[in-house]
Amino acid sequence: MAQDRDEMSAAAASDEHPLFHSATGTRLHLQFCPHFFDTDHDGIFEAAADDARPVCAWSADEIAGVGQRRFDTFDDALRAYRAPIENRERMHEVAGSFTYDKIWMPRSGSYIGIAVEGTKALAYFGMTYLWTADLGTETLKGYIAGTGTGDRSPREFDPESCPTCHLTLPAIKVCDECG
Repeated sequence: MAQDRDEMSAAAASDEHPLFHSATGTRLHLQFCPHFFDTDHDGIFEAAADDARPVCAWSADEIAGVGQRRFDTFDDALRAYRAPIENRERMHEVAGSFTYDKIWMPRSGSYIGIAVEGTKALAYFGMTYLWTADLGTETLKGYIAGTGTGDRSPREFDPESCPTCHLTLPAIKVCDECG
């Protein structure tokens, strides 16, 4: 895309790449953008085609194909991605249900995508999930729901701290600094 990534908006990207935002977000993102890692699924909303907010730099680079690695076969992509052996059969089954001519992994190496060249993605394949427009997200073997790192994450315990220097105590309960 010739448009500068800082000026890309939903109107420029939405035909091939649906964009999303959080309730209070000032930028638009691809659905699997790292900026959403700590956002609950029900807190992510699809952007309207006329949404004028700019697209985040990570998503703009993904849309533009910056650093994108292309593959000749889906098997080549699975090997390079090091997809778990136990999930490859299901990944093959889903990929085989589509006709596609573009197989890629983004610069981030966070997923494999398939598409017909020049159109939006038909499916994305992560280590323990896959996504299609028709089925949405399907979790695969090994999937563990993230607890997040924000305030909403419950801690299993509050670590003890040293009464002298207030550093977190190691498991042996003897401060590394104060002894």
